Amino acid sequence: MAPWNDTEDRQLLLSVISVARVNPNWEEVSKQMGKTKEAVRQRFAKLKKEAGENTAAGAAAGDDDSVATPVPRKRKSKAKKDEEDDDDEDTPLTKKTKKSQKVIKAEDEDEDEA
Repeated sequence: MAPWNDTEDRQLLLSVISVARVNPNWEEVSKQMGKTKEAVRQRFAKLKKEAGENTAAGAAAGDDDSVATPVPRKRKSKAKKDEEDDDDEDTPLTKKTKKSQKVIKAEDEDEDEA
């Protein structure tokens, strides 16, 4: 069996804390570390998240140090974008309310009388 590395040590500690459902006293931890309570809490949350991601990625790829590479979104072609813009020409820009419908109806009636 291979010797333990820093990543595995961190994962072991975080796994034990997670399984034991330990809720640290952040005030005491911050005093021991010489950091603020919020800084210690946020750093712990980040380490815990990273350990979970590395465990999931390691199980999938067989390597604890692998990191998922984000896939860029594909852009719409100019032609498709122009076609979509044409669809909006018949769509009204504002929502019609009952009051605005009455005003439009009254204007139409006035035009018909003239």
